Amino acid sequence: MPRKGVVLATGGFSGDISFRIKYDQRLNAEVDHTNIPNTTAQGMLQAVALDAQTVNLNYIQLAPWTSPDEKSYGTAPIFASYAVFQYGFMVDVATGKRFVNELADRKTCTDAMFELSQPSVGIADAQGVELAGKSIKSALRRGVVKKFETLETLAEAYNIPVKTLCETLLEYNTYVETQCDVALGKPILEGSKPLKPPFYGVRLYPKVHHTMGGLKINADAQVLNSKEKPIKGLYAAGEVTGGVHGACRLSTLAITDCLVFGRIAGRNVAKQ
Repeated sequence: MPRKGVVLATGGFSGDISFRIKYDQRLNAEVDHTNIPNTTAQGMLQAVALDAQTVNLNYIQLAPWTSPDEKSYGTAPIFASYAVFQYGFMVDVATGKRFVNELADRKTCTDAMFELSQPSVGIADAQGVELAGKSIKSALRRGVVKKFETLETLAEAYNIPVKTLCETLLEYNTYVETQCDVALGKPILEGSKPLKPPFYGVRLYPKVHHTMGGLKINADAQVLNSKEKPIKGLYAAGEVTGGVHGACRLSTLAITDCLVFGRIAGRNVAKQ
C-alpha cells in the first residue's frame, strides 16, 4: 500500500478496441494504432471504480500520415508528414483527385480520409523529399514508400485513373507556381516547386494516435470524483487524463503535458 499517494501515469487507450469503439464507431479492429500493444483503459478504469470522473472520452485523435502497409507507427509518417503533406498532395484512389487540404489539422484530414472507400495515396517528388530533409531509406527498403519514374507507372501501381491523376498534378503545379491553392486552401510553403519525375508514393489510412479524454484533474493534478472533489491521495498525469488538449491535440504537446503535470503530481504527493 502506498504511504503518501498514487500518481497514475498509465497512458491512453489507443489500443483498447472494445473501449474506444464505444466513443467512435469507426474505430473497429480494422483500424490500427501507433502505440504499444498494452495501451488500454485499464488504469483509468481502476480510478473510475473509486468514483473518479472522466472527461472528453470521445476526443480520440487519429494520425493521417500512417500507412496500412505496416503495423503501428511505422516508417510512412516521415515521408508523408514532411514530404507529401508539405510539398506534395494526397488523392482519392477511386477518382485521382485531391480531397482535403493536406496541411489542415489532423481531425480534418482523418475525417476526410474516413469518408473514402479505401486508403488514399500520398505523392511527392524527389525535390519534395530533399526539401523535407528527412531520410526515407527505411520506408523504401520496406516497400511502404515506392519510387516511380513516371506518374503513369505510379497510377498503374495504385490503380488510380491515369488521366485524372495527370490533371490533378497539372492543377496542383499551377497552385505551386501561383502560390495559391484555390481549390482546397493549402498554404504553399516557401521553397515549394512544381512536382516532376521521379515520384514517390505511399498508401495512407488513419490510425489511432492519442486519446485526449481521460480522468478529470485539477491544477494540482488531483483526480476529481463525480462531485468535483479531489480523491484523497490520487493524482494523475499524461495521457490517462482528459481535458488538457481539447478535441485536437497539437503536435508534441503531449510531452509538455507529461512534464508539467507529472512534476506537479510528484511534488504534491511528496508533500503528503
